[in-house]
Amino acid sequence: MGLYGVLFSPWYVVIFFGALLLLASAVLSWTLNREWTRWIPIAGNVLLASYFLPAIVVVVRRGGFAQPTKMITRMGVVALVVISLLVALSNKFDSRPIK
Repeated sequence: MGLYGVLFSPWYVVIFFGALLLLASAVLSWTLNREWTRWIPIAGNVLLASYFLPAIVVVVRRGGFAQPTKMITRMGVVALVVISLLVALSNKFDSRPIK
């Protein structure tokens, strides 16, 4: 703990590692073409969703609809995370072999 409390939120670490896993999965799946590389984007997206989904619930409970432009932007970010997770899951459980 710092002088005035916690220096930073532990959620920043979760977001950082989620983004780092997504970056690593993009590079590894492009270069290696192995079956195990399909799990990396799922892990990265789950880390990001573990932050963004509860955060949007908190915003809605606090009356986030009072500022519609901010709410649309926040919902857009959450939608991108969820869509990315669904694409990663569909790619992992696709029955076609990796080329």
